[in-house]
Amino acid sequence: MTEREVANTFDKSLRAAKTKTRGCMYPDCDQQATRSHVFQKNGVLSLLAEKQHLFTVDGVRTHQFDQGSPLRSKRVGINDVYTFKGFCKRHDLGPLSQFKGCEKSSVTVSPSNR
Repeated sequence: MTEREVANTFDKSLRAAKTKTRGCMYPDCDQQATRSHVFQKNGVLSLLAEKQHLFTVDGVRTHQFDQGSPLRSKRVGINDVYTFKGFCKRHDLGPLSQFKGCEKSSVTVSPSNR
């Protein structure tokens, strides 16, 4: 398999993983998972965002990085950045959520808690 074929297979697999329907990770829940944020949206992401957008590294394959390709950034909306299909709406931010309290509270960053 050529390097280009490997890269194309990797890209196709990545797209499939991002669009695949997944179930909620909460025990015994059979609902469909929605996009959950890896980092608290109303906390660290909001602090870092400018006009509700953040910059992230655009997908650079390992072989490109090894060959000295420059890293590229991509501007992404705060609702789409650092998400994964993890929990259904009920368990992500609903009344039974384990995360409800931390997502709704504000975060204060000061030199003493950095």
